[in-house]
Amino acid sequence: MRRIIFLLFITYNLSYSLELDVSSGVEAELPISIINIRDDKPFLCQEERDTFDTVKTIICAFERAPRERFKTLNNNFFAVSSIVKDLTFFIKIRAYKKMRLKSIIFDLTKSSDIYEADIKMSKHWVILGYVDKMPFLNDEKTPALGLNLPIELAEYNHPTIGGLDLKGNPIDMQKSDDVSGYMDVKAYFDDKDYEKSLSLTKELMGYFPNTIFFSELLLYKIKSEHKLKMWPEVATDAKEFLRNFSSDDGVAEVLAYMGQAYSKVGQYSDADYFYDRLFDEHAGSYFTCLGMIYKAEQAYDMGQYPLTLEYYKKALYETKDIPLAARAAYLIVQYYIELSKPNEADIYIDKIVKSKDDYFYENFNESVKMTEELSTLEDPKGAAKVMSALLKYSSKKLEDYQEMLRNEAMWWSKTDDKLKAVEVTNKYLEMYPYGMYTDEVAKAKDALFFEPSDRNYTATIDDYNKLINEYAGDSIGTKAIYKKGEYYLENKKYSDVLAMQDRLRALNVEEYPKAAEFVTTSAIEVMKQVLSKKDCNEVIRLSKEYKIELSGEWDVGLYECGMSGGDYALAQRELDKHNADKDIKERSQWLKRKIVLDYKMGNYKEVIKVANDLKILSQSDKNEEYNSVLRELFDSYYATLNSDGMITTIQAIQSYDGLKLQDIDRLTQVATLAVKKNDAAMVVTYATKVMELQAKTKTYTQTPYIEFSLATALMELKKFNQAKKIYIALLERELQPLATSRTYYQIGAIEQIELNDTKAKVAYEKSVQADKNSPWAGLSSDALKMMK
Repeated sequence: MRRIIFLLFITYNLSYSLELDVSSGVEAELPISIINIRDDKPFLCQEERDTFDTVKTIICAFERAPRERFKTLNNNFFAVSSIVKDLTFFIKIRAYKKMRLKSIIFDLTKSSDIYEADIKMSKHWVILGYVDKMPFLNDEKTPALGLNLPIELAEYNHPTIGGLDLKGNPIDMQKSDDVSGYMDVKAYFDDKDYEKSLSLTKELMGYFPNTIFFSELLLYKIKSEHKLKMWPEVATDAKEFLRNFSSDDGVAEVLAYMGQAYSKVGQYSDADYFYDRLFDEHAGSYFTCLGMIYKAEQAYDMGQYPLTLEYYKKALYETKDIPLAARAAYLIVQYYIELSKPNEADIYIDKIVKSKDDYFYENFNESVKMTEELSTLEDPKGAAKVMSALLKYSSKKLEDYQEMLRNEAMWWSKTDDKLKAVEVTNKYLEMYPYGMYTDEVAKAKDALFFEPSDRNYTATIDDYNKLINEYAGDSIGTKAIYKKGEYYLENKKYSDVLAMQDRLRALNVEEYPKAAEFVTTSAIEVMKQVLSKKDCNEVIRLSKEYKIELSGEWDVGLYECGMSGGDYALAQRELDKHNADKDIKERSQWLKRKIVLDYKMGNYKEVIKVANDLKILSQSDKNEEYNSVLRELFDSYYATLNSDGMITTIQAIQSYDGLKLQDIDRLTQVATLAVKKNDAAMVVTYATKVMELQAKTKTYTQTPYIEFSLATALMELKKFNQAKKIYIALLERELQPLATSRTYYQIGAIEQIELNDTKAKVAYEKSVQADKNSPWAGLSSDALKMMK
């Protein structure tokens, strides 16, 4: 039987070594298809059979995944797909008809021997797809007891170049018409000749119904119909695509077009079904975000305006494709313009300008209209930005170029960006010194200086700086200095006025009489600001530099800054202002502040004197002001060795405010005073208060001194058991060896007094063990000798 084979080859180079190629043709008047898979390392391929021993699936496993993404392949025999799982790359071939797997381990260009080999790993596998009877190969299984001898094929040992005919001669491969046709379809589409692309697609699909490019051709048919707005045809062909190529990479694109097609013919529920599929199954893809734009347009047609904006913004913020993001932003701008919300539109104009400003030029007519609408909405900055983008990509030969440049200049001149206005007005005047709009533009430029109206603060200052630098020594530059200082003052930028005070003071007094006033006023306001922030270092600096006099409401702040900054002279000046205050409450407050200042300066006798004056003055106010300075008064009594005052004041502190952690040192000082007076009862009273505060706050700053003082006083009062408890509790603290030795000695002495000689002996021994060189260890040793 004569056999004629027509082959079509498709090859995928998946990485540097892994290669997959597909051959399709006819053998004995029946179609066949062959897949060759090669790698530079042996890999595993296995058949999966059903209960009828028919091969349904073949899976090949590779150690590493290819660098390039594997594209899903479908033809009439196979569906080829891939997956990466647990760092292993798998290729899966699913059979539409019949197929068989064979390993290729012999290279007849290098060896003339072949034999039947049952192997699991090979560098080259072949999958043969056929209709009924397997061609080429004998499918009979070798008997288990048969011989497997090598076969000599020396006469076929020819160099191979591509496909061979039955006589071993190379086949002259002709270019396949469906391949060239497919490339022409793609070229027509890329050239935006959608009608030719569609026409050729239909022709190829009729001529080659079994071409492996069928899915690509159908996709281009849908794409062309979409571009030509053939909505019913899009819907019909999209259904066929989804039905036959559900795993194709083009599914997301088809779903997007299908949703729009149904939307355009008013079948919104059907459109929503496909949009939902697109959003759920293909999240993050380009066409998902494109579908969001289509969904927004549908919502607009249905009058669902909030939903329209929602989907435009979702497309903008979820896509990674800059042109698509620009498209979404452009649609949002148009949406806000239609709602007369230019401020919102400007936000998205800026996004386009920053990322893809040529998008305006790509939509030239619509963008020109957009500038006119923005101008009508009194948004000159938005209009100027769009026009600037248009002119950036426009040729000067454009008929309307001069008018467009004039519009840009006039719009910028109405914004707060005066430097940009200067730039564009100068550009117009340089290009068209005798142009149609020269006088108008020149007048707009002249109005930019010294006649601000709603200008941006930073831009205005930049304008003045530019004028000062460009016109230094000229009246314009001088006026700019004055105007800049005035503008700072108007905007309450007082520190900035002070930063330029030398320039302001250098101005002609007759011409600019208020320049010095700018400095004085700003210094006062800065002083108030830093006082409010309690930036006392700056308060002190300003006070010395400017000799500022503030109203009485700032006296307290100045006093407090003088105190915290160590400028007691400043604090004293504020005190002196209130020596004759008639208001008792106010007078009391300032006497209290004087006590604090005198104490800081070491004027302890003055503290005591003023405190007594304050006590008398504030009697009608329940001594609250006097009580608030009791601790300073106590410390002054302590500094002047006034023991009676110390005792009286510590009692007043306890009565007025209650004893606190900060009073531990003061109580200890009183207890020490009692020790010096040999007043055991007084020692017990104040030492006990110290211990109570220490236990309450879990701070033991006075341990063990205070415990020893208290226990000693208790022993003098014959309260041995209480004293022993103090010593035993003291052992729970971390003590130095000397203190530990002393504590055990005192416990031993008390035990001996109470005739507990055994316990006394144990305590004396521990005293010696704690620090054998301490005097307490010596006393304990003597006591032990006496007890023998």
